[in-house]
Amino acid sequence: MWFKGEWEGFVYPDKNNPLRHVNIGIFDTFEECRSAAVTKLSLVNSVSAGDYECGLNCNSPLGADSPKICERTER
Repeated sequence: MWFKGEWEGFVYPDKNNPLRHVNIGIFDTFEECRSAAVTKLSLVNSVSAGDYECGLNCNSPLGADSPKICERTER
């Protein structure tokens, strides 16, 4: 069972470079986030070279430009 809350998706077109990422939005469920992430990786031709994360209830405690902190992350 997946945790309820707000899931935020992050796609890494190059899994070896986690600093280069794309925020793909906020989703109601983990399943929606995962599906959107896989679709995005497919669109940028990075299914095998890329990676993704879905974070639960993420926020930026130091401001909008700071890294996100999530209660948990799933793949």
